[in-house]
Amino acid sequence: MGGCGVGLGWLLFSFNGRANRARYWLAALIYVVVMLIVWGVAWSLVPDEFFDAFDSVYDSGLDVAAVDFGALGGAAFLIVVASIIVFISGLAVGAKRLHDRDKSAWWLLLFYVAPNVVTWAAGMNESALAFANLVSFVIFVWAFVELGCLPGTRGPNRFGPDPLDGAWAGGYAPEPPYPGMPSRGARQPLVYDRRRWEALKQVDPDIAAAAVEVRQFGPDGEDQLAERYLALNDKQYLRTLVAQIAGGRRV
Repeated sequence: MGGCGVGLGWLLFSFNGRANRARYWLAALIYVVVMLIVWGVAWSLVPDEFFDAFDSVYDSGLDVAAVDFGALGGAAFLIVVASIIVFISGLAVGAKRLHDRDKSAWWLLLFYVAPNVVTWAAGMNESALAFANLVSFVIFVWAFVELGCLPGTRGPNRFGPDPLDGAWAGGYAPEPPYPGMPSRGARQPLVYDRRRWEALKQVDPDIAAAAVEVRQFGPDGEDQLAERYLALNDKQYLRTLVAQIAGGRRV
């Protein structure tokens, strides 16, 4: 699965950058495992007396004195804290998934808040509640398809490089350097297969020498050369590309 090298801290808690479908479902799997563990631990914290006390409801009423509310409160606190953390993390992962679709994270308001607002507005009216449930279901299906099924935009977009690009799939950059929309006139990020470029430099001394040469023309001189050369994939243009970069021209 591409992108496993990307740090989990960024994946689960950063609102910047883009996340593909594989990373989205990886996060979902992590949430399921974490909550199963939390519920297991919380269940183990509940004393047997709690269940015995509720068994007595059918006989002589709830034996409140037999319940250890300290342990019960600890279990409830653990579940609440874990649920809040997972919810916030889910917003972060959802935001990056929307970014991958070249959409604003504000769409999360529609997916997460709108169903609850519609249901609340329906009140206790049966016909209105049935319509609200239908609307909520449609929004749920839309969110599922949008976040979990549809591919992201190909190539860089306003939120950063394509997470499926070879330069990112190997985990070269755990923190996306392009968290938001570039400013007017800003250069678009240079995206190319870094592994392939490094391999070419190792086997071809002319390419290695050209890479060293263009570094003197700016911090991204080699990146420009790599991007253009790999796009053309023809060595006869190597010196022409070096001359273009030396002249400060970027295509």
